[in-house]
Amino acid sequence: MSNQHEEDRAPEARNRADRPSVLIVGGGFGGIAVARALAHVDADITVIDKQNHHVFQPLLYQVATASLS
Repeated sequence: MSNQHEEDRAPEARNRADRPSVLIVGGGFGGIAVARALAHVDADITVIDKQNHHVFQPLLYQVATASLS
């Protein structure tokens, strides 16, 4: 915790502290849909996933065999 009083902090720091934080666990279709739905909300939104990329696995075999145009 800081020793600063609320009125001594910069306005943007006060606004940031007052914003709710949202943690979305999972970056699959559901997690991304929730993040997009909350994009207009004034909140700090964080998405965490075990992968750092999004993969639509059902199409991987089609891409690998070049049957997807």
